[in-house]
Amino acid sequence: MATPKKQKWLAKLLGYDYEILYWLGRENLVVDALSRHLDDPLLNLLFVSQVTIWDYMRMATQDDPYMKQLSRQSTTDPIEPYLMQNGLCFYKKRVVVPQTIRNQLLKEFHDSKMVGHSRVSRTFKRLAQQFYWPSMYQFVQEYITQCEVYQKTKTETLAPVGLLQPFPIPFQVWDDITLDFVEGLPSSHDKDSILVVVDRLNKYAHFVALSHPFSTKIVAEHFVKHIIKLHGMPKSIISDYDPAFISKFWQEFFSMSSIKLKLRSIYHP
Repeated sequence: MATPKKQKWLAKLLGYDYEILYWLGRENLVVDALSRHLDDPLLNLLFVSQVTIWDYMRMATQDDPYMKQLSRQSTTDPIEPYLMQNGLCFYKKRVVVPQTIRNQLLKEFHDSKMVGHSRVSRTFKRLAQQFYWPSMYQFVQEYITQCEVYQKTKTETLAPVGLLQPFPIPFQVWDDITLDFVEGLPSSHDKDSILVVVDRLNKYAHFVALSHPFSTKIVAEHFVKHIIKLHGMPKSIISDYDPAFISKFWQEFFSMSSIKLKLRSIYHP
């Protein structure tokens, strides 16, 4: 290989099993891409659709009231950046679409087999390269939202939600309890918060008044005094993600007492 160009060709072709055939120039009549004729029905369909769209666009431009107004103003007092040319109205080199054929145009750019029900951003980007009308993105978004095929086949971008199930019913009173705080109450005797403890089986509740801010140690002392002292040690406790319940002190207390702490799902009481 004498030239660097031929050496690059050789490097690219080393991974293929091929056979080189020499054709005389006078016999190789379609050597360039422009001379090759592709008789592809999909490409022909796309070409026919484009021609039909432009014809409909010109007819709709003549009948649409808004387009008529733009046409009259562009003749007497041109409005930048609108321009009338060849029976069409242009806005910054993009064709302004009359209202009567917007659905038909969007059907070609979203529902046809050539585009395959693309998402909103892709459909809008494809449309915006050639066409324009006010609030076009919102129009495309509403159209695709109502497209049954797209809604059934679109790719989910959100993580699958978990299976929400109720907690099992306890077998004995005060084996399973729930803890929560009620805060921000009007102060009474220097108390403005309430520790709420509820038995999950018989719904019996204890309400312990607290002063905010309260420490984990104070909560533990009231828990022993009002719950454990009266009802014994529970087997499990359900609470939210309050720092008073997930602190290291509580974790060690639960571990030493063989109590299982269950944190409920966020936004699912």
